[in-house]
Amino acid sequence: MATSTLSLVSAGTTAPEPAVAEGDSGRSPSTALSLRSLVEELDALIETVEMVQPQDEAEFLDRFRETHLATKAKVDRTGDFLEFIDSQIAAAKLKADLLSKRTHRWMALKDRLEGYVVSTIVSREPDSKGKFRPLEGATTTFGARKNPPSLAPIADESLVPPEYKDATITLPLTLWDQLLDVIPLDTCAEVTEAIRKPAITVRRGDVKTAITGGGKVDGCALNPVSYKLVVS
Repeated sequence: MATSTLSLVSAGTTAPEPAVAEGDSGRSPSTALSLRSLVEELDALIETVEMVQPQDEAEFLDRFRETHLATKAKVDRTGDFLEFIDSQIAAAKLKADLLSKRTHRWMALKDRLEGYVVSTIVSREPDSKGKFRPLEGATTTFGARKNPPSLAPIADESLVPPEYKDATITLPLTLWDQLLDVIPLDTCAEVTEAIRKPAITVRRGDVKTAITGGGKVDGCALNPVSYKLVVS
């Protein structure tokens, strides 16, 4: 009659640890991190992520991967942190938008008030030398300085002569390489047909130079003479 043998572990005796096969994710107690230490380490990694130097980034990434692969709680922790970052970005954008609107408001107010002062100065009779007389207070003196000529908006660019325009074109690189060498006559039509999205722009700087030099450019004109407020 066959007999069976039972292997018993008596009280107070520790059962042997199961062997870990090669490639298994198990770690010995000397190398494995506890759940609590993983949480603490991830918190530290997230809080110091901005302080990681380029030479330390590879080591940082190894520890980051290890903490995230160890438990789902780390993934959730990082997700919560990213949501917090998104909320801070949204708040900063809102604040920046409000500050931008406030800045534009104050700039517009400043421009309008300076315009009123300049209008007052230029409305007065000039002095014997033909200069605008300053507007003087007890502690502040306002003057007016003529601004450099500026080009007015062009209502119809089709009226501007071609010598004041640039053409920007997009074409395949292979055809561009051919153009760098030589354009045979039989490929001119092909190149012309391949040109995409032509854009014609006016060289405003050249137009202004021509007009201020006494010339005339069809469809273009300078802005009316204006003055800048000088405070002293």
